[in-house]
Amino acid sequence: FLPPGSYLDGLLLGPRVLAEKMNEIITNRTLFYDYFRWRNHFVYKETSSKEDICKLCEMLNNEEKVSEISEWPDFRRWWNGERYRDNC
Repeated sequence: FLPPGSYLDGLLLGPRVLAEKMNEIITNRTLFYDYFRWRNHFVYKETSSKEDICKLCEMLNNEEKVSEISEWPDFRRWWNGERYRDNC
């Protein structure tokens, strides 16, 4: 969801390298501004799906929700609900 060169991937870099890179960027104005260069080519606009994505992420990171087991013998019918016959 973010343009290349606009963020540091902490999971990829690890804590030590991330801290070193952040310090380097903070002390080097040119490097700092490079992380905002994407604004010359992209525009951020909030969408209604942003809220849904945040809710999904929140649920996926909720240990209680993730540990629940759910079964649907007929997933297609559950997913489509009353529209099942019209859609399938």
